[in-house]
Amino acid sequence: MSSASLSDVGLRRTPRQARSRARVDAAINALVELVGEGRGADLTTTDVAERAGIPIGSLYEYFEDLASIVDATVARMLDRHDEIVAGRIPEPPRDRHEFVDRLFDAYLQLYSEQPAYIALRNSQLWTSEHRTWLTQRVEGYLAGITAAWASGNVPSKGGR
Repeated sequence: MSSASLSDVGLRRTPRQARSRARVDAAINALVELVGEGRGADLTTTDVAERAGIPIGSLYEYFEDLASIVDATVARMLDRHDEIVAGRIPEPPRDRHEFVDRLFDAYLQLYSEQPAYIALRNSQLWTSEHRTWLTQRVEGYLAGITAAWASGNVPSKGGR
């Protein structure tokens, strides 16, 4: 999985109409709510559909199974992760300390906006594939910053 947008991950088909997009959004939001409430191991697609207020058949139009809803949810969270990190680190920081501060602030923002993200990461629904997606993204940011430092474009004053 590349660090490109994951917006269609987990979907059988891309919703085209506003009503269809709303149903997909409702399913993802329902999963986030349920996981945030401590549900995980016993969670079913029926639970998600009921919480989302959509017919189970509509859920299956867009998602194959619970794992695909989880994939779509993780993808959406990682897309938001990228937006936040890019916003906090729009240009290479002056030194490593500033980089760590910005990255820490980005994660605080992400966790405050999406508190269920931590619950999802700590649940049985979070897979090694999800970990790989996140790791690839973070490694990409670190590689970019490291390359800027190595090329001398960023002063290392104060960095260790």
